[in-house]
Amino acid sequence: RAGFKPCVCSYYEQDDGQIVFAVHPDKSMRQTHWWIKGPDGAARGEGPVYDPTAEQYADDFPDGFPYEQGRGCGFQSPKKIPTPRAKIVMGRVRDKLGAQSLTDLRKSLMRSYVQSVFHVNADPSDILKRKPQASTWARLHKAQSAHTPAA
Repeated sequence: RAGFKPCVCSYYEQDDGQIVFAVHPDKSMRQTHWWIKGPDGAARGEGPVYDPTAEQYADDFPDGFPYEQGRGCGFQSPKKIPTPRAKIVMGRVRDKLGAQSLTDLRKSLMRSYVQSVFHVNADPSDILKRKPQASTWARLHKAQSAHTPAA
């Protein structure tokens, strides 16, 4: 399914200065770096890396942060809403990419998601204008069921 995937990499620095990509045996000594991977078409998290904090790692990783050392995961918010810190990062991304670019990307992602999941065309601007009602989801589910072969 289309969408973004939060990613994290745990690492620590040994006494000799070598960086180890793993959780430190003493968890209080571990460091983490978070970023987001965008979609590639309808493939969630298989596209470009969005890392608004990459500059702070330039000294430790002159060739760029080794994102392949990380893993996909979910955000750790008990209230299911962005934490204050996450809101800061989201604001940085919005400032860097521009609000219109994010709106266009959101519409594109919603279109990909609706088409890949429900196999129907939908105008993303219509989806963005209102909160989906149960009847909307019922129609989408009915459309999906019509295109899904019976088991």
